[in-house]
Amino acid sequence: MAISYENGLYKNDDDLTFVNMEYFREPAKYFLKHGVYTHEPFGSPRYLAYWDEQDKRCREGYTVGGVTLTGEHYGYLNFAQIKVTQDANKSAYKEAKKDGHTQKAKRQSAEKKVTFPDFYDGDYHYFKAKEFAREQGLHLCVGKARRKGYSYKNGWIGANRYNLYPQSITVIGAFSSSYLYPRGTMSMVKEYLDFLNKHTDWEKKRLLSNMSHMKSGYKYVGQDEEHGFLSEVIAVSFGPANPGAARGKDGTLFMFEEAGKFPNLIESLTSTAPAVEDGVFVTGQILIFGTGGDDASNWDGFEEIFYDPETYNMLAFDNIWDDNAEGTSCGFFVPQIRNLPGFIDKDGNSLTAAALEHETSIRDSIKKTSKTSTKLSGYQMEYPNKPSEAFARNTNNIFPTIEIDAQLKLVQNDGNIKYLGRQGVYKDTAKGVILVQEDTKGKDYEYIKEFPLKKGSHVDVDGCIVEFQPPYTLPDGRIPQGLYRIWNDPYAQDKDTDAITTKDSLGATYVYEVTNRFTGSKGDILVAAYVGRPPSMDAYNKQLYLLAKRYGGAPGMVQFENDRGDVKNYFKKMKAYHLLADEPEVTWKRELQSAKTGRVKGIMMNAKRKGTAAIYLRDWLLDKRGEDENGNDVLNLNYIYDEGLLKELLKWHIKGNFDRVSAMLVGMFDYREVETQEEIQATGGAQNNFFSKSLFK
Repeated sequence: MAISYENGLYKNDDDLTFVNMEYFREPAKYFLKHGVYTHEPFGSPRYLAYWDEQDKRCREGYTVGGVTLTGEHYGYLNFAQIKVTQDANKSAYKEAKKDGHTQKAKRQSAEKKVTFPDFYDGDYHYFKAKEFAREQGLHLCVGKARRKGYSYKNGWIGANRYNLYPQSITVIGAFSSSYLYPRGTMSMVKEYLDFLNKHTDWEKKRLLSNMSHMKSGYKYVGQDEEHGFLSEVIAVSFGPANPGAARGKDGTLFMFEEAGKFPNLIESLTSTAPAVEDGVFVTGQILIFGTGGDDASNWDGFEEIFYDPETYNMLAFDNIWDDNAEGTSCGFFVPQIRNLPGFIDKDGNSLTAAALEHETSIRDSIKKTSKTSTKLSGYQMEYPNKPSEAFARNTNNIFPTIEIDAQLKLVQNDGNIKYLGRQGVYKDTAKGVILVQEDTKGKDYEYIKEFPLKKGSHVDVDGCIVEFQPPYTLPDGRIPQGLYRIWNDPYAQDKDTDAITTKDSLGATYVYEVTNRFTGSKGDILVAAYVGRPPSMDAYNKQLYLLAKRYGGAPGMVQFENDRGDVKNYFKKMKAYHLLADEPEVTWKRELQSAKTGRVKGIMMNAKRKGTAAIYLRDWLLDKRGEDENGNDVLNLNYIYDEGLLKELLKWHIKGNFDRVSAMLVGMFDYREVETQEEIQATGGAQNNFFSKSLFK
């Protein structure tokens, strides 16, 4: 059994160990030795019986010693010739085994040859997952590392359906036709069918035989009527603006190739699904597979489908691959260490421990020799060991993703950090603003850590406050005026929380403690946050107002994006307009200054300002604060404990919806403005400013 069911999710059983799987490859071995599949006389009863049995096995599967292969897998092993590295499952394995799997296997020269596939455990799991999904009336989304042979496998699936099922229609689609032919999945289909016509009893005449459309059958001379099997394989391109390319095609199988390079994947899937779904009935199957790429805009849809399979009627697996993700759903995943050439035993089992050590040594080498994290993150995206690596941003994300990922793991796993913050909502009392940690039903408030918000999530989108550090007070009980700044990215309108989707914005606010000499941290850190979307903007703005009040209530301490929300009107109503910051003068970069005259509250974040602020934020994250006991640099980034913010930073690109990062981008302008004003005052500007006092020096 390859798949089990537990707590509402399917789990792939990676712990199976296979032996003597060569019994499933007898036809292929016979062909390699003799050049034919059988020496029985053509047309004889034993000849016909042989091919009837092979037909049955390719349809229904085949069982030996209690292990059953799907029909597609059996056919792939015996009738689908591919180009493989010779002895890929032997040489490096012996070398690694000799050293007890403790070091990187030695690189060796090898040659490729055309032959039949070996049995691999990863292929077993894939073909089982596909069949299981079909039996449940579901589709399948597959994320994978590169060079796992999926063009070969899926090419065979298309050829097998064409060969065995009359009037079947298989549609193979990609954003660009270059992924289909001349060296893609469609070309594999043609090569397989040419081989079957030449060497098996399954020869079929063709009405059409080109790279975009193959159709079996024949016509009588002088007649237009088509006869015969009439099975088809069709290749279609969904790009650059053709998401309806498969609409109206009554297919029984649709395959979406190179989903990591498919910018209109969701639109294409939506237009295609009706061809295989009829009310509660599913008449066919959709298969999506691919690897992440270097342009996030090309694979956003793939990521959404992979991490939200239920919404798209895909088989949902327990995410056993990502760190701390068990119990959440995702698609089927094939890591780099699964069936890595050189780390496969003679029975086709992946030697994942040895492969992981080998891959770790490669990554360590890249990290040491590369001046930036871009090269390493690019490698991890192409050859991931977990989905989060496959869907990490590369060229579109200027933030240090490797360092951010390490900090995220620390925040998620270190018990001293994981429960550091106090969570709740603020209440204004006669004794001041206090943090209430339980709601009226006695339930603890829970800060939103999830990103992106998944459809069907049980997260309370009302959100709450988290205090990583309470306000610092002087001996007389006062909070130093000017010690804290507040950075806010509002949301645009009231919304019923039941209708919140993954595309809706949350309000995001951070409290920043400025650099100083007297608090324990010395400042330059985030000390509190508020992320959420209660039913009304007033409800959010009330907490924003109380946040400012709790952290000192200094004039001009709240900087916010002013092109949405209702921050100004609420603060006016509360007679707290003075708490809002003026628009930054941006004297340090004149091309980013506002064209408006007169002072306004808040800041307008246009595309230029966002791009510049992102650079400031990157530099701030990497700003060195000191060294740890091991001599490693300690960065500002290492003082971020907001899990949701770290997740957003990992996935950020300038066109996406990243509320927490947006608040930080607002903050970077505020940070620069305050810094600039301090410099002006230090050289003879305005007097009596708190930042000029000795305790801030």
